[in-house]
Amino acid sequence: MKVSYIIYGVLALFLFTIGLILYQELTKSEPVRTVVPVMVDPDMALNAMRESSIKPSNLPQYKSEGTLFIHKKNETDTLDIEIADTDGQRGLGLMWRDSLPKNTGMLFIFNAEEPLSFWMKNCFFPQDMLFLNRNKIVQEIVYNALPMGGKSLLDDAQPHYPAQEVNGQYVVELSQGMAKKLNVQKGDSISYSQK
Repeated sequence: MKVSYIIYGVLALFLFTIGLILYQELTKSEPVRTVVPVMVDPDMALNAMRESSIKPSNLPQYKSEGTLFIHKKNETDTLDIEIADTDGQRGLGLMWRDSLPKNTGMLFIFNAEEPLSFWMKNCFFPQDMLFLNRNKIVQEIVYNALPMGGKSLLDDAQPHYPAQEVNGQYVVELSQGMAKKLNVQKGDSISYSQK
């Protein structure tokens, strides 16, 4: 009986170590420090993180990787963007951040057009989302997707945005209110350049 507990313990430690190595490779961040989980009220922890001026050094920070052009009927707007074009980058997205710098966003690029919907688990600020087809035409706009869907940090039952999947190949995430401020409409298009 004791031997099986030791085997399970060793297996759990091995899987935890593999997870840390994969996370480090996918995010290409500083070495990950081992953290021992502590039971706390998740909403209290979230508020403390938002109010603290101290940020852990291994959390994602905005990194300008290109320029997004939003083409509308009579004008074109430009934004600095981060680009998420690998499975790891798309999976991480804007998780663990409490804001985006002004006039920036994140462009998600998928390999082909597919049914898409996003969730806001571990995202700490409201966002607008633009869903675009393979021709980079806006098909759907989500305004004010709530942080973590308005749910607790530990709740996996997160709403998806949009509620019904949209066929798309590109998604742009912006800070809350940017889609309306820029007057983005269905049928508008984007282009982008990478640095």
